[in-house]
Amino acid sequence: MIENIARKAEVPLDMIEFQRKNLEYMVEEKEFDLLNEQVIKASQHLDQAILRYYREEKYRKKLSRTNNVILFPE
Repeated sequence: MIENIARKAEVPLDMIEFQRKNLEYMVEEKEFDLLNEQVIKASQHLDQAILRYYREEKYRKKLSRTNNVILFPE
């Protein structure tokens, strides 16, 4: 079970690294023309991967807090 959790945490980070390398490649390929359409799209993909990662982290933290709630009978 711990291995599955570790793998799930690695996947978004691997995706961020992949998108970062893709953006780096595009910037170099397009001779540092940052207004090039493909460079902008690669940058947007990286932004989406980062946002997805942080949203998942926020959800996991929120979920772990709600699982620790103890309800006392009245």
